Amino acid sequence: SSERERYSSEGSDDSYDEDDGEVEESGNSLSDSESDPESDDSEDHTKECAAMDADRSPRKPEKEIRRFQAVLLKQQELERHKLEMERERRRQHMMLVKAVEAQRKAEEKERLKQERNEKKRINKEKKLELRRLELEKAKELKKPNEDMCLADHKPLPELSCMPGLILPGKIFSDCLMVLQFLRNFGKVLKLDSNSDSLTISHLQQGLLNVGDGMHEVQDLLVSMLSAAVCDPGIPAGCKCKTILGDHLTNVEINRDNVSEILQIYMESHSDDPALGRLAVSLKTKAFQAHSPSQKAAVLAFLVNELCCSRAVISEIDKNIDCMTNLRKNKWIVEGKLRELKNIHAKSVARRASFNGSTFRNECQRTEKDSEEEEYEDEDSEDEEEDEDLADEGARSGSIEELEKQIETTSKLQSQIQQKLFDSSYTLRSMTIGEDRFRRRYWLLPKCGGVFVEGVQNCEGSEHQEEERSEVIRVKEEQQEREARKIE
Repeated sequence: SSERERYSSEGSDDSYDEDDGEVEESGNSLSDSESDPESDDSEDHTKECAAMDADRSPRKPEKEIRRFQAVLLKQQELERHKLEMERERRRQHMMLVKAVEAQRKAEEKERLKQERNEKKRINKEKKLELRRLELEKAKELKKPNEDMCLADHKPLPELSCMPGLILPGKIFSDCLMVLQFLRNFGKVLKLDSNSDSLTISHLQQGLLNVGDGMHEVQDLLVSMLSAAVCDPGIPAGCKCKTILGDHLTNVEINRDNVSEILQIYMESHSDDPALGRLAVSLKTKAFQAHSPSQKAAVLAFLVNELCCSRAVISEIDKNIDCMTNLRKNKWIVEGKLRELKNIHAKSVARRASFNGSTFRNECQRTEKDSEEEEYEDEDSEDEEEDEDLADEGARSGSIEELEKQIETTSKLQSQIQQKLFDSSYTLRSMTIGEDRFRRRYWLLPKCGGVFVEGVQNCEGSEHQEEERSEVIRVKEEQQEREARKIE
């Protein structure tokens, strides 16, 4: 409304100006025409118009100023609006540029992340593949191979029976078990001191009642039975008194009463029918009157009973704890050995790279003597790198010292490994493997070394014997049928 009033006032001013011009022109025309009869009236009108112009003359500049100010304000408003629009356009443009740049950086970051993940995945797959191949290779190496498929054929050693051995395989295995037990737990159970010097030949003589071995076996039986009566002892509710009414724990066991005490002990412990029959036979026959197989079975029975004693169990627990500590020490030493080997390899590689870099820098300096001023900064950087490499080589220590440490650590590792093997031998017997005849190879270090089973004791021998007898029976039946047909 104010603008409309302003424009109307400006229009009125313009109309006033036009009227003034017309009045002036009419005044001039009236002044020039003196022959007009109405000249007096025109003069009066001219005077009045002049008076009106005199009255309006001071208002005209103010209106012009106001109109100019309004136009100027309008132009300033337009300029301000243009500046704001330009500023807003630039701000929007900068926001768009920043958004595009941020999106580009995010895409680049995501791409690099995907590349890293892809590289990690590829490296992981390679490691897994190598690990799988190593496991397959180790698995194939552990598999038993036929001797005809081996690449490095070696002459097989001629395995002969032990000199003077006449015992069957079952009795011989019982004798080995007894010897192994005496070597491992004889001192723990405080058995006869002569048991450590007992051998297979002595056992064989004792079982056959030949020579001095008979007394050694009797003494061994007395000491083992005395230890078994004390621990694990006689179960509650079983017969525990001799024929004279003495309690077994109060009786001093000797060669004379060992058969009676053994018969009472076996009756209270043996659940095997064969051992039960043997216990019944001990009522009428002494221990020495039995067969070698029965004597060996009695000794094996006592060994199995003594394995349940508290002293043996405690010794086994100690050996297990010792093996656990040895394994921990072994892992620590192996980790230290790996670390030393890695440091040694890095030191060797660093020394080689240091020597190569110094030789390369010397060659570059000789070739670029004329350009020393231009490449002064590069030469200084090379010298700094050489100094860093030299400092690293000095900090890493000499390779000779590392080699000595590696040698010492390797010896310590072998010693711990040997102690671990010795401790494991007291807990169990190790089987090395078997051949095509299914003969097992046993490692018994406390009994003399490696023992090979006979064909009659190998797995599947009984089945093969049954098949052989079945084939013979079938052939005999066929021959009988053919003979009947001929008749």
